[in-house]
Amino acid sequence: MVRLPRWGGNGMSLTSKLTTIAAAGAGGGENWYLAFEYNSLSDTSYTVRVDSNDDVYVGGFSYGTSSGPTSRGGFIIKFNSDGESQWEKLYYHSSDRYWIDDFDVGSDGYIYAIGYANSTVRDWTSFKIDASDGSRIATYKHSGSSIDQVYRCVWSDITNGLVAVGRSYSHPTYSTGAYWAGVNSNATISDYMQGGNYTNMFSDVCVSGTVHFYVGQTSASGSGFGFLMRTSSLTAGMSSVEFGNNCGWFACDRIGTSDAVILGQKGGVNGARVVRISHGLSEIWNKQVTVSDNSKEDVKTDSSDNIYILLRGTGGFTVVCLDSSGDLVWSNKLSNSNGNMTAYRLAISEDQQFLYVSGADAFSLTSGAGFLAKLAADGSGTGTFGDFTYAAESATVTTNSAETRRGDYLSYTGLSLSQTSQSVTTATPTYTTELTNL
Repeated sequence: MVRLPRWGGNGMSLTSKLTTIAAAGAGGGENWYLAFEYNSLSDTSYTVRVDSNDDVYVGGFSYGTSSGPTSRGGFIIKFNSDGESQWEKLYYHSSDRYWIDDFDVGSDGYIYAIGYANSTVRDWTSFKIDASDGSRIATYKHSGSSIDQVYRCVWSDITNGLVAVGRSYSHPTYSTGAYWAGVNSNATISDYMQGGNYTNMFSDVCVSGTVHFYVGQTSASGSGFGFLMRTSSLTAGMSSVEFGNNCGWFACDRIGTSDAVILGQKGGVNGARVVRISHGLSEIWNKQVTVSDNSKEDVKTDSSDNIYILLRGTGGFTVVCLDSSGDLVWSNKLSNSNGNMTAYRLAISEDQQFLYVSGADAFSLTSGAGFLAKLAADGSGTGTFGDFTYAAESATVTTNSAETRRGDYLSYTGLSLSQTSQSVTTATPTYTTELTNL
């Protein structure tokens, strides 16, 4: 392991260049595992994004060892592709705990983040942050309909804003509704809708061609179904279907010029269910992917329509690569001697050569660190490196029969959420890091 010096958090990158071992991949770059920790019991990096310059952003929640608001809040750290810090910021409030669950980097050069403020209830919150230095431009808390959580988001050039999805509790008309919202360039809500006669939720949203695809699940008519929706804007051109009896869809990404690939699970069936969906919400192919790690976390595609699936288990995490037809290309697992890595999200570098995985590691550094792993997108660079093993993982891919489809039973209504500008403070924490060359 290479122990790095502590950052002073002055917004500048490290003066010393990280030395890493080149992987044997087509990109000729480096694989590494970077653990990072603030004054914390638990730093959890829930999400990771890569911008057009191949700079990498991780974000999540930092739970500090000392009392008071300055030790607990949402954080974002910007790294370059060598793992050097560009800036690190903590966003906290005097009374509420602020979390960052997801964000994206807009084409306007700003980070738009979503999370929630946890005081007595979970009110979802939107942030606008300058990607060049981490300074906070605006923060709004959205409340009034018991919004429990907004899970994921994506920047959309269709709306020139962020699209976020989640679920709402205790709506005056609906019990628990699938929720989606648009966040505009000043971080306020530009449009918001909710559907649900039953217990429903959206888990993810992606942009493919000229439409947004939404995935989730519904308990309509007393039996669980996966749920798909497509819109040509936030509200117009809406089309939806209940798809997959006893299925839940967790994540999605674009594939081809107008299709989507969705990741989920079939009740009582081991492994991940991966389906390619057409622009018209019809099924193109349907595959079952089985490995030892069976907690489905994320799916991403590259410009060649290769599909990367992130799965986690008790001993580490597995990345499975499929081609555009859903056939297996490679499957690798990264684990360490303590076996306590919890992976959450996956991203692909702008040059398409590397994958980034974010999460939490209970035993790196002192304890409770966040982590960022960089891995060659062709699956190369495997081996044993100190406490870490990166090795081929046995995976099987089989073809499923077509899923059950039926018309959706949801109805739609507008919400009237109040939005309050919050006096969130931006701090510059000092992180300790530890790099392992893979």
